Amino acid sequence: MDPLKAERHLQFVSDCTGGSAFEVMGLLFLVCSVGYLRFLFERSFIRNASKTMQVFFYTSQLLLTLDLLATVVAIVLPCTLLSNYVLETNIILLSIIFLFRLKTPSISLINPITVFPHTLSTWRRLARAFVLVYTCICIYAVDLPIFPRRFAKTEMVGVSLMDTGVGLIAVIIGFSNVAFLDACRHRPLPCFPLLKIVVRSVFPCFAVGILRTVVVKALGYPEHVTEYGVHWNFFFTLACIRLGGFIVAYALSWLSDFNAMNAHFGLCILLACFQQWGVLSYAQNHHFLRLSSLATTEGGSDRSAEGIAALVRVNAEGLVSLPGYLCLFIYGTAIALLLRLHLDPPISQPADKLKVLSFQGKETWRGDPKKVAMAVLFIGVLAFLVVAVYGESSVSRRLVNLPYIALQIGLLSPLMAFFIYCIFDISEAKRAKATRKDVIPLITVLSDNAMLYFILSNLITGLLNLLFDTLTLAEWQPAWFATMCQFLLLTTYTVTCPLLTLALSSLFCTARTQCG
Repeated sequence: MDPLKAERHLQFVSDCTGGSAFEVMGLLFLVCSVGYLRFLFERSFIRNASKTMQVFFYTSQLLLTLDLLATVVAIVLPCTLLSNYVLETNIILLSIIFLFRLKTPSISLINPITVFPHTLSTWRRLARAFVLVYTCICIYAVDLPIFPRRFAKTEMVGVSLMDTGVGLIAVIIGFSNVAFLDACRHRPLPCFPLLKIVVRSVFPCFAVGILRTVVVKALGYPEHVTEYGVHWNFFFTLACIRLGGFIVAYALSWLSDFNAMNAHFGLCILLACFQQWGVLSYAQNHHFLRLSSLATTEGGSDRSAEGIAALVRVNAEGLVSLPGYLCLFIYGTAIALLLRLHLDPPISQPADKLKVLSFQGKETWRGDPKKVAMAVLFIGVLAFLVVAVYGESSVSRRLVNLPYIALQIGLLSPLMAFFIYCIFDISEAKRAKATRKDVIPLITVLSDNAMLYFILSNLITGLLNLLFDTLTLAEWQPAWFATMCQFLLLTTYTVTCPLLTLALSSLFCTARTQCG
């Protein structure tokens, strides 16, 4: 890439101070509102349509088209054209929902005949797809002038939408660690099989991280080294926290689900405290972190030749943040255990289920998603109290300090509660036979091919930035034309990435079938 273009791009994404937690919460809540309307639209349309139209509706690609349209309305519009009207947009959508429910109070959010094969897995896939698609859209949106700078990653402290996305990814991937916990329990000789699982989960992240570092250095792509360091990137972070989560799960595999859940919550608190008063105190006292907002990679490369200590120092930001991200990962595992304990059907007898709290006399919460959702919201309230004590100005995604960890938990709690209400609010009697894998088709595409979608999004973002100088788009005249070009470019990117993921995954499946 042209050095001048790279320098302009680096300055454009640097020194951002962020916005407010209230605005970020509003942006995330918009997705819930649009999703709610999307469900109601589908249910009312099918109820009033003829049987022929119902068959067409379910057997065609119309549902996927509806999902992509909802994605543009829920994410692309609020992050661009409507970025200054987040509160007003929320009020309008809530008013529409209220009027819709007044007109059609008998329509349920999810079709009553819809039965999911494994409700916890369906909930986990929904949450993962939500965070993944929001993150991947912002990956490219941040390079466009139409995307407000207060939504971009902050330099040192502050609250922003993209800072939130990074933390939520760590929580979301922690949900799936329950499966490894079960594998540790059920295998009589777990060493080799479990090692195979670890390698298959961790190695791709390390490989992609190495490939990304090599490609970025080779192409001269602009790097914000104060984010993770000279050589480090988020793929390495994902690999490390996955490995750490596997070690924790293996160590706690001898515990019951109830005790494992409590242990994960306790370990989450300990890690947050260790990160705040242990790791960060040491790093700041020994001047372990960069202070320059536009540090260059050349200086870091010279120092890396001095030895291992210098190599660690030039990647200090990525290494120092690891305990904080591991804390969020373990919190995700604890939440998944909480839901499995209290909302999943018993394995054989009701006695297999454990009590909500150790001192509670009866399992009054089992099977009641509303009460479990309230419990998750209560955790979020406690997290926001921590943020209030420290203040939003102390939140640091770069350091992953205690206020940042608490803010991620607080922001995700209302979303998780909403997803719990949507997915688990189905009677046990109707779970005999599965009729749908996921709530919407887009989730199936993204959850089945999460790594492929994430890699494609990064590759397409890099390709578009190499082909187009996005900063010059804002200089086009008239101004409304420049704005619409940026919006259409981001919309095309948003729609293309899932469709290309679907096409490539189908191609791979066909190739494997023919080879088999």
